[in-house]
This record gives sequence, C-alpha cells and structure tokens, in this order.
Amino acid sequence: MWQERMPIALSPLVVLRNVGPKLVPFLKTTVVYFVAWLPTDSPSYFAAVIKCLPVLCLIAFVILQGMGMKHPKQDKYRRCILLGLLLSAIGDALLIWHETQFISAMASFGLAHLAYIYAFLLDSKNCWLKSFPFVAFGFFAVYAMYPGLNGILLPCVTAYIILLNTMAWRAFAHVDIVKNAWTWTKLCACFGAFLFLISDFVIGLNKFSFEVPAARVIIMVTYYAAQCLIALSAVNTEQLVKELKMKKI
Repeated sequence: MWQERMPIALSPLVVLRNVGPKLVPFLKTTVVYFVAWLPTDSPSYFAAVIKCLPVLCLIAFVILQGMGMKHPKQDKYRRCILLGLLLSAIGDALLIWHETQFISAMASFGLAHLAYIYAFLLDSKNCWLKSFPFVAFGFFAVYAMYPGLNGILLPCVTAYIILLNTMAWRAFAHVDIVKNAWTWTKLCACFGAFLFLISDFVIGLNKFSFEVPAARVIIMVTYYAAQCLIALSAVNTEQLVKELKMKKI
C-alpha cells in the first residue's frame, strides 16, 4: 500500500482514539446482529438487513476516508476495498437464503475477493515463497470438504478457495516484518485476510464435512472482524495525521 511507516505520534492508542468513533455504527450494528440472533431456518428480508448492516457501516467508514483524485493509487485502493465490501454485503444477503442461493452468494464473495486482490496488488511484490502455505491450505481445505462437494459444487467451491487463498497471499505478500517493511494498515489487511480464511473454512467444514460446534458464532465473529480490519487498511493516514496536528497531539 501507499502509506509510509507509522509516525511515532501515530501510536495504536492514538489511532484507536481518532478512528474508533467512526467505527461506532459498525460496532453497534454488530451487537444488534448478535443480540437479535435471528434463526437461520426462517429467511427474511429483515434478517438480510440486520446481517448486512455492519458491512454497510464499514462501507460508509471507507467513504469517509475520502475518494478524491489527489493520490490516484490511494484512491484506487479505497475504491477496490469499497467494491469488495459492497459485493460482500450482497453475498451476506444472499446467504440468508443459503439453501437456494449458496452458489450465488459464493460468486458474490468471489468477486469481492477479486476486488481485494486487485487492491493488495497495487503496491506489493510477488513473493512467491509466501504463497506456498496458502497453496497447501487450499489443497487441505478442498480435501476436508470433498465428501460433501457433489456436482457443480466441486468446481465452484474449488474456484472460490483459490480466490480466497490468493487474496490472503496478496495481503501477506506486501508485509515483511524481518526487513521492517510494513505499516499498521498493511497489518490490518493481513489479520483481516487471516480471519476471512478461518470464517470461510468453518463455513465449508460445517456445510460439507461435519457439524462444527458453535459454528455460527465462530463464522460471524471472525467474518465481521475480518471485514473491519480490511476496512481499516483503507484508513487515510495522511488525513489522520493532519487531524492530529490540528488537535496538537
């Protein structure tokens, strides 16, 4: 990504204090989802809205970071993240009718991962060695889910796993802790991608292999956290530093 390494004044506590209030709508709607905990066997438009609200709030959060043309690469990154969140929200809504719309939802999330992949490609090296763990995990995921992958599900799920793991690889490819080549926004993208892997892997196991205890809780906690961290990777650090200077922090 484009940001320079985090200035000393831009400590995690300072970032949280200044960015946190903009995430309050996301946190509130996430709490609403878990408190409501609407049954999955009774799909409705109301349930779709409740499930999508947290991601819609993250879309608003990214928009608030600015979409001007002053920095083309930064703006393109935010637009890609915005598109990924929008496609994810569509996928969330479709998953409410998971019995009939599962493949459509998977297609929507697959397109979301393509948007994230493009965003992470904007400023990163190939780092093919870092792809090996994700290739191995991809094979393992297909193997673990294979018993339930019948008909068109086998190629569709396999293609989705490839996109998901490619997204995670690209998120990790532009971080090098050893060479001190990282920013806090890049780390957010990495942790977000990792949580996305966990969330979707549990979905796959629960649907195609065996019943995972507390699956829905694990899936939704890791999913919302993943999307939040990916949205945080689009924070306008230049704007944030200006705001901090104005507050004389």
